[in-house]
Formats: sequence, structure tokens, C-alpha cells
Amino acid sequence: APVAGQVVAIYKGQILLETQPQPYRLLAGLPGQIAEVFPERGAIVETHGALIQGVWGNQQSNHGLLTMLAETPDAPLKADMLDLTLRGSVIVGGTCDQAEALKSAAEIPVRGIILGSLSAPLLPLATDLNLPVILLEGIGQIPINRLAFQLLNTNQKREVYLQASWNPALSEKPEIVIPLPAEGKAPEEAVEVAPGRTVRIILPPHAGVIGKIIQPHSTV
Repeated sequence: APVAGQVVAIYKGQILLETQPQPYRLLAGLPGQIAEVFPERGAIVETHGALIQGVWGNQQSNHGLLTMLAETPDAPLKADMLDLTLRGSVIVGGTCDQAEALKSAAEIPVRGIILGSLSAPLLPLATDLNLPVILLEGIGQIPINRLAFQLLNTNQKREVYLQASWNPALSEKPEIVIPLPAEGKAPEEAVEVAPGRTVRIILPPHAGVIGKIIQPHSTV
């Protein structure tokens, strides 16, 4: 027999073998503790840290040391900024309109790319890269919002985990997780729109702008 197994039937000179199931290794995507198990379905993994959500991703996942290449939220990512010292890093740039920058990052290779925005013609290239690419703001020339930039900048050289899954139909957004030693609180399932809450605008012409709600506007 080509594989190990157990004979379950013999019929007209033919033998039916039942092989042993092979375990499938499914990576959690981030370090943590199992909080709940759903038999034969999966588990909930709980971790403490910072969470940043983007608006587009190329469906890849990975992790590495966070390295800021952008000194300002709108600083462009350029090919001449990349070298072999970045191997294994997750790099952060403000914007990107150079195909060579993406290609150089893949050749090094880096573990992931975080950008505020990307030029539309480069979307097919970013989609095909064998490493996660996450856009925090959208397509075009949109700087990283100030809160996300501050959070990334203050956590340089920490291990970050990128899940660039993106499905608008299911409200699935790409995520960046930065594990931290301090305990946090569970994310809110639903957030009430109320005066004083900090919000981020995700649509033009003010995409990426951070502000506070003064008064909710309702329509009938």
C-alpha cells in the first residue's frame, strides 16, 4: 500500500484502506492564551496589546520587528531607503508611489509593509506580494492619521503581528496587533456615537483626519 492505514473492506479483489487523519497546523497569528475552545471548530486566543485597523490589505499575514522609515505621517517610502539591515522587519512608510520600493522590500525580504496610502496603479503589485501589505487610510496620497502614527512610532523595535485580511462585505478589516506587557480591556463590540468620542474619518475629502464628536447628526 502507498500509505499506512487499516483495511475496512475487501470486495472482488479490491481492498479499501482507511488512512489515519493528518493533523493540520493552524497558526494563531499572534501570541496569547486560549480563552475559549469551540470543539471541532476553533478557539478564541486572547492577548493584551495595541490594535490598529486599516482599510485595505492583501490577504497575507506575518510578524516582525517594527521599523519606522517614515519620519512624518506623509513621508514617502522610496527604494533607496531599503537595505539588507531591514531583513525580517515590518516597515512603516507614509505614502508610496514607487513600484521599485515595493519590489525592493520583497527582495530583501521584509516581513510586512504598513503604509498610510498607496497609489492606485500599484495595487495589483501589492496584492501579489508574498508578504502582508496594510493601508491604514486608503488609495492615493493620504498621510497616516496622527494617533496611529504616534502609536507606531512609540513602539519601534517591538514585535508586531499583521493580519492583512480584508473583506468589506463582512466588515473585515486588516489589523496590526502590538503585544504589550500591560493588561488591557476587551474591545467593544459596538461603540455608541456620542459627544466627546474620538473618531477617524475614512472617506474623502477628509480621509485620515482625527476629530471629536460635538453633536451627533440624525436623519429621518
